[in-house]
Amino acid sequence: MVLGDVLKARLKSNEPVLKHLPEAFALLATSSPLLPADPIPIIKHAAQVSNQACWIADSDARESSWYTRRASVSAIYLAAELHQLTSPRTASTFLDSLLENAEYAEKALDETTLFASYVWKSWRGIVKSSGVLL
Repeated sequence: MVLGDVLKARLKSNEPVLKHLPEAFALLATSSPLLPADPIPIIKHAAQVSNQACWIADSDARESSWYTRRASVSAIYLAAELHQLTSPRTASTFLDSLLENAEYAEKALDETTLFASYVWKSWRGIVKSSGVLL
């Protein structure tokens, strides 16, 4: 199953209670006695949804990419859910555009990481060959 389809199904499950979601988010955000507006419960909600969606979609991310994948999916889902509050008809299209842009960003980050590792190995080799490090 594709991740986008899982997230769209989750957004669709919001439709029957859409008129109550702003109040639900407000209650989540004000649930802390210490802070007037605490975003942590809302972030936890998005993290739980993204974790379940990645698990259902059989995400094969491993090690540190597991965390970055779920963090980016959490941010995407939360943005789509908030967009759904103002424009329910375009939420699915908005979700698709966010997922597509995230894919490009993820590829760019992977390529940057690979380039940085090559640069690091080159500098380490230069320093080692100069006799500074043994």
